[in-house]
Amino acid sequence: MNGSTGIGETDGGASSSLRAALAAATDRLQAVLDDSEAMAESIVEEADARAKRILEEAEAESRRRVETADRDAHDFVVERLAASLELATEIFRRAEAVDRDTELLRSAASRLQATLASVEADRGARTQGVAPASEVPDQTAPTGSGASQLRAVQMAVGGLSDQEIERRLRQEFGNEDVGLALAVLRRLENRS
Repeated sequence: MNGSTGIGETDGGASSSLRAALAAATDRLQAVLDDSEAMAESIVEEADARAKRILEEAEAESRRRVETADRDAHDFVVERLAASLELATEIFRRAEAVDRDTELLRSAASRLQATLASVEADRGARTQGVAPASEVPDQTAPTGSGASQLRAVQMAVGGLSDQEIERRLRQEFGNEDVGLALAVLRRLENRS
C-alpha cells in the first residue's frame, strides 16, 4: 500500500503544479491577448488619426487649388475686360474719325455739286444773255433750310420737274424746310 499512496500523492502534486503552470500560461495568454487588443486599438486609432490628417490635408489642398483657380479666373476676366475696353475705345475713336471724315466728304460733295450747278447755271445764263452768278461758290456748306434750298436749285438746274424736285426734297429732308425751298425755287423761276 505504501507504493500506491506515493504515486497518488506524486500525481496530485504534479497535477497541481500542472494546474499552476496551465493557470500561469492562461494568464500569460490572456495578458498577450489583452496587449494585442490594446495594440490593435492603438493601431486603429493611429490609422484613423492619419486618415483624418490626410483627409484634412487633401481638403486644404483642394481649397487652396480652388482659391488659386478662382484668382486665376478672376485675373483672366479682368485682363480680357481691360483688353476689350481698350479695343472698344479704339473702335469708338476710329468711328468718330470716320464720322468726321464723312462729314468733310459730304461738305466737299455739296460744294462740288454747288460748283457744278453754278457752272451749268452760268453757262445757261451766258447762252441766254443773262449775267452769270459769282464765279466762286460759297465755301461753307449750308445746313438746315439752306441745304434744302441748295438741293432744290441743283435739281432745277439739272432739269428736274417741280413735282420731282418736291418729291426728292421730301424724301431727303422730310417735310422740314421743303416749303421754303420750293418758294425760293419759284422765285428764281419767276426771275428768268
